Amino acid sequence: EKSLVLIRDPKKRLLSSWKSKVQCNADAVDTFDARRILPELLDLAGFSHEIFSYYTDNKGLKTPCLDLSTFLLVMFQIHLQGKEGLVNDHMRPQHLICFLHVGPEEWGVVTTIDDDGLTCKLEKMLGVESAINNGGIGNSSSGGDGDVFDCHDVEKMGKEHTTGKLSEYTTMTEVDEAILNAITRAEYEILGPYLD
Repeated sequence: EKSLVLIRDPKKRLLSSWKSKVQCNADAVDTFDARRILPELLDLAGFSHEIFSYYTDNKGLKTPCLDLSTFLLVMFQIHLQGKEGLVNDHMRPQHLICFLHVGPEEWGVVTTIDDDGLTCKLEKMLGVESAINNGGIGNSSSGGDGDVFDCHDVEKMGKEHTTGKLSEYTTMTEVDEAILNAITRAEYEILGPYLD
């Protein structure tokens, strides 16, 4: 059976969700999501909406936000209450989305977008010959014309949505790191063998 699922490093994924949905930066945040997601998070955690910070977005709307430490505390409280399966998909642990009913061991390929062999694995699953193997013309397994790509050229996959290294989050304290470790522990236990 042909199946492939892409996973992300749990810590990077959670930090990326804060960075794109929750941080106090009008130029970097999806303000529509922030106004929708943040009240839901605080309600799940049982926290008052008074802990929000606010900024004015580029449309002049007052938008709620949280600094990283407060976001991690909110997420930790949600995890302590066993409600992590109820949070928005951007912040929900991957083992409670893709692997809720079908464990990672039951998928054909479980890998990350950073896997240097991803293009070749995908090509093999789709039955497409590499451009390097057939003179630049990609073919489907049925013999029809397909997209042209070289499975050995990972850059053609277009890694646009990247979070960066954890060290880039200079605002993280030792307490933040400990909370992040606690929040992502179960996810690493399940997905650790599949991470690069």
